[in-house]
Amino acid sequence: TSNATYVEKGILKNILNFFSMLKINLTETEIFQLVPQERVMEYYLGITPGSDLVTSPFRVDKKPGCNFWKNPQTGILYFKDWAEYKSWTAVQVVMEKYKLTYHRAVSKINLDLDKILQGYKEEDYIFTAKKAKLIQVVLREKFDSHELNYWKQYGITEEILLKYNVSAVK
Repeated sequence: TSNATYVEKGILKNILNFFSMLKINLTETEIFQLVPQERVMEYYLGITPGSDLVTSPFRVDKKPGCNFWKNPQTGILYFKDWAEYKSWTAVQVVMEKYKLTYHRAVSKINLDLDKILQGYKEEDYIFTAKKAKLIQVVLREKFDSHELNYWKQYGITEEILLKYNVSAVK
């Protein structure tokens, strides 16, 4: 059964209320079995995960240089700040935003779960390649004179480009 089914039936809210009454905190793994990382990121960052570049909520940022990236091997979603060479998981976003330790950040997510789930629909948070923009790159065998002049200003010859398997693109 999907997370959305539990939300629609109100079961998830009852489970969370039960855990809260018993003063049981869910672990990070348990949280993300109930709620997608995308929803937690959106709640705390105020940004819906997608493929577009956005400005950083953690610093003064006039030029979008951040985006979301999901590791295909682990399934972990990251908020990546390319300008600062930093990235955060959902829990690390809470740690950064509120200056909390790991355990306090997980506790905060537990406390906020009912608010995080308001308006949640599973289909809105499926982070897939379908939502990402596809870019097709076509490689050419030869560099044109404009490209060779560009590389030449850095002291790089066509021979060096070929030696290191650098290709011209169409």
